[in-house]
Amino acid sequence: MDMMQTRCEIPAPGSLLVSMDAVSVHRGGRALVSGVNFVLRAGEHWAVTGENGSGKSTFLRLVRGDLWPDQGATGGTRHFYVDGQPSHSPVGMRHRVGLAGADLRDYYRHREWNMSVTSAVASGLSDAPRYYGPWNASVEERVHRALTRVGMEAFAQTGLEILSQGELVKVLLARALVTDPIVLILDEVDDGLDEMSRRDVLRVVEMLAQGGTTILAVSHHRESRPDFLHREIRFEMGKVAFCGDVPQGTHGGSSSLPLATDVTCENREVQRTDTPLIVLHKVQVHIDEQVILEDIDWQLFPEENWAILGRNGAGKSTFLKLVAGEIHAEANPETVVSRFGYSSLPLSMLRRQIGMVSYTIQAGFDDDDPALAVTATGVRGDLALHVRPDDHHFEAAESLLDRLGLIRLAGCRMGELSQGERRKIILCRALLSSPRVLCLDEPLGGLDTFSKRTFLDLLEALDPQQTNLVFISHHQRDLPATLTHAVFLDQGRIVKQGRL
Repeated sequence: MDMMQTRCEIPAPGSLLVSMDAVSVHRGGRALVSGVNFVLRAGEHWAVTGENGSGKSTFLRLVRGDLWPDQGATGGTRHFYVDGQPSHSPVGMRHRVGLAGADLRDYYRHREWNMSVTSAVASGLSDAPRYYGPWNASVEERVHRALTRVGMEAFAQTGLEILSQGELVKVLLARALVTDPIVLILDEVDDGLDEMSRRDVLRVVEMLAQGGTTILAVSHHRESRPDFLHREIRFEMGKVAFCGDVPQGTHGGSSSLPLATDVTCENREVQRTDTPLIVLHKVQVHIDEQVILEDIDWQLFPEENWAILGRNGAGKSTFLKLVAGEIHAEANPETVVSRFGYSSLPLSMLRRQIGMVSYTIQAGFDDDDPALAVTATGVRGDLALHVRPDDHHFEAAESLLDRLGLIRLAGCRMGELSQGERRKIILCRALLSSPRVLCLDEPLGGLDTFSKRTFLDLLEALDPQQTNLVFISHHQRDLPATLTHAVFLDQGRIVKQGRL
């Protein structure tokens, strides 16, 4: 079907779209989902819930047709309904199902393509990472309309590589909307969004729901679950534990979560006589001739743990990369950048001294990389598996995974893990070398409530005389209690900093 000439018509409410009967999926001897029974009808809006690794993302891939059930009778039966006619094949349905989520975000981050926002959104018309069709006024109009719906039209010619995480999430939502889908799948789509951006995205999705688009959205937190998600399918260990209407009184009410930017700090300088671990003075950072950070003055002293706060696009992730030495400041006679008393250190040495958790780090590993080996790269700070970790690095990684109750993931490949499970591996990787400074960019994104508490407990137990935290989050609930200071960024500048 020519997607450029045919827009998707919203089917009548109640029409069958997808059905599953005892569907199972196994990979690497591991059951991702088992015995799933489910019927999706037009006009229904589903919250897809469950702990990390319970089967949510696998289920969504089955709904869209990106994944096939196991072969044979044990795999069950799945049907797609196009114009009321059942079919085992997703052909004819897939382009009607828009997808935005963490897997797609990581895919683009991993490829590091020099692609504009416009090109990325247009790729949704091809249902491929790149757009392969003719460029004409119709394509341009649809891309512009999709970007306008998510408030990103001003970024049309911006490169993906300089977008913040929240900005990239909005672009991927526009990509999902460019085909006017009849079903919209949102897999952790609010991961990395500040509260205002989250509200903007939910407003768009709610308008789509009111217009007849069927919505399926992964949700980890009941208190922030939108009211229009009136049905719920909950997974536990790959099986459906609940499927039906959301019980009365358990809607989240689209409530706001306590904002990290509501944290207050003393905006005054305190003179210290000890030596700072990291110094940034009169620092500017330009990317693609755009000013991302400007006039940055900041120091990290021993026993300090800092929160880096601000809205999407404020420069937080770039700030963290600058601290870690992953990017460089503009050359300027007044600029001072010092880490551990040195103006310049080999990146290999910095990566052993400064641990890093970010979406970019997570996206840098291939789906085929073994989770144990990825964890083991943390000893040397390697960002890929070009060099096999030493045996004692594997032993240390296995010991840490075992201590954190994650040893079951050791034998899996990264592509077999859920988003939350991959984030746990990246967290363990950063902790493995006992770094002097630990830089954490939304480290708890995609984790369920229990997993968040587990890792917060671990971070809060770190000795501040041995490891200092530099931590980005949009929500107070995700900030470790051991943070001592905060710096607030706005449009690439520090507007306030001091002790909490």
